[in-house]
Amino acid sequence: MRRMRALGLLALIGLLGILTGAEARRAQKAKGKTEKSKTTTANVSDLHYEVNALNVLSALQASPRQLKSMQTVVATTMQKPPPVKKVKVSEGFLKTLRGLRDALMANDQKEIEKQSAQMDALREKESPEIDDVDITAAARKSAPTVLRIFSARQVAGYLSSVSEFPDPLDALRAGFQQSRKLKGADWQAFRDRMADEVGWLVAGVDAEAEEKVRDKATALLDRAAKLSDKDFTAERSKLDSDARALIGKLGPTDVIRNYMERMLAELLSNYRLGAVIDAKLKQVK
Repeated sequence: MRRMRALGLLALIGLLGILTGAEARRAQKAKGKTEKSKTTTANVSDLHYEVNALNVLSALQASPRQLKSMQTVVATTMQKPPPVKKVKVSEGFLKTLRGLRDALMANDQKEIEKQSAQMDALREKESPEIDDVDITAAARKSAPTVLRIFSARQVAGYLSSVSEFPDPLDALRAGFQQSRKLKGADWQAFRDRMADEVGWLVAGVDAEAEEKVRDKATALLDRAAKLSDKDFTAERSKLDSDARALIGKLGPTDVIRNYMERMLAELLSNYRLGAVIDAKLKQVK
């Protein structure tokens, strides 16, 4: 009897061991899931805009001499630093953003490609809310001059890094097509995005001219949206003709110049640009 009781006790201990082990494994799995999805709040904006500035300078292959030329104007063109806004992101997002910044600073192309791919995936997954940079009046004024410090080869190299180069006529035509599919707030958001793009592609860094073109583009897109499907088909060629008239005599090289000047105006407004240039120049001393 005692032997049977002893065996029963051993069996019970063994069962408890199995249950404890299973519980430990479940706890470990839960811990692993928690660590993977662990989030943090951080001032992501500073890192984000440092990466933006470094991406442009890297694509342009800006030389130390060119960086010094830019350094003389950034103090007057940069947007004032916005109030600190902490955003909830995963720790993986923050780590990858820092890794991309460091890779760009070191000009490590292999690491840049690796970190950029990871960053693109994380941005799409998490979509953190980061405020846009407001283009300053001084940046608009300085952008054409800054563009001239870069060579044609550098500009061509930058343009080759743009995956989908925009075109104002294509943007309006895309708007016409989407006016058949989108309604309400979705249509308004798409229309505004297309009208904004057409505005600066046609007018460049001239803020007043940009506003006028944007208003005309918005009106033209709204006109298309109000047509019935039957009337839209009948009016399609007229809409296309009016789109061409809105763009005027703008040629492809004009669009390229406007694109580059707009991009540089955004860069010059970036409140982290001065710190980035200073850090890059320290590397060559």
